[in-house]
Amino acid sequence: MKIPPLHPWPQSVPEATRLQEELRAQLLPGRLRGMPRTVAGAIVDFDKGDDRLYTAVVVVDSSSFEVVEVATRTTVATFPYLPGYLSFREIPPLVDAFSGLTHAPDLVVVNRHGHAHPRRIGMACHLGLWLQVPVLGVCPQLLMGEPPRVPKEPGSSSPLVDENNGELVGMAVRTRLGAPPVYVSVGRGMTLPEAAALTLALCRGRRMPEPLRLAQREAARLRGSVRNLALDPEIAALVRNKGARS
Repeated sequence: MKIPPLHPWPQSVPEATRLQEELRAQLLPGRLRGMPRTVAGAIVDFDKGDDRLYTAVVVVDSSSFEVVEVATRTTVATFPYLPGYLSFREIPPLVDAFSGLTHAPDLVVVNRHGHAHPRRIGMACHLGLWLQVPVLGVCPQLLMGEPPRVPKEPGSSSPLVDENNGELVGMAVRTRLGAPPVYVSVGRGMTLPEAAALTLALCRGRRMPEPLRLAQREAARLRGSVRNLALDPEIAALVRNKGARS
């Protein structure tokens, strides 16, 4: 997948804020062109207090949910973990992983917010501008506002509104009986009703969309393999010896 560079990466929060304001102007309303044939779940996992990032992109066939392609990366974060600025920490390894795919997916779903962001440019929006494909944000936690009440029946939803100005920024969707709702917002290339409908179609009775669940499993596997390498005494000895010779 060829991904032309969108911008240089800022090194400070004020620079990141200015860039978000500039990018927001590039977001245009859009609609899906039919049901996507391939859907990519994209996850960046990490351990608290550790700058290593474990990125996984899993592409599935939307009709069978069979895995079509997988790309993973292990990198070191170059931007701090700050709510509202996760794009600058997680998109660089995501773009690197997506560049390893053979074909661009028809839709990407991430466990981050899109329009439901204080500056209306969450990671789902930002990633959509980088990839130039439709991106859906489905997040288990809120970034802004108070959680709306959602009926208990699966498929129920309630609007997610910015309390400061009354703007509709997303939907709280009950995807599974007995589970908390998820928070759905548009990243790029779809309407909010389309985003809510896609979320329900991709969840298959689970709380989170299946492509995200599969990507989370790959990221956890990658993280576990790195941990095992670090604990392996032979690998540790090789690393120590290499460091002593350098």
